[in-house]
Amino acid sequence: MKKLFKDLATISALSIIASNAIFLSAKPANALGSSVLAQAKENAEFYYNRGSARANSGDIKGGIEDYNQALKINPNYAEAYNSRGYARASSGDIKGATEDFNQALKINPNLVPINSKL
Repeated sequence: MKKLFKDLATISALSIIASNAIFLSAKPANALGSSVLAQAKENAEFYYNRGSARANSGDIKGGIEDYNQALKINPNYAEAYNSRGYARASSGDIKGATEDFNQALKINPNLVPINSKL
């Protein structure tokens, strides 16, 4: 029985040593998250998706800001012009909305959501 306890104690000690080594060598979660977030923020689709989420939740101004950023990264992003157009229209900026819809149609004349909602 003493040998069993001695073996268990040894296993426990080794487990603690191994887990401490793993813990100490691990990168902080925010370091990994920062890297992924930095890459995402260079992606127009990231801003487009966040803009859509913000606009759909009622944060029209925030949605427009994100669509602006998506278009800064990719000026040929027809869907971003389209969505920003709807956001602008809902905020009362009909002139800006019309410009966005026209730009989206210029980039992609077959963009169905624009044609079906105008």
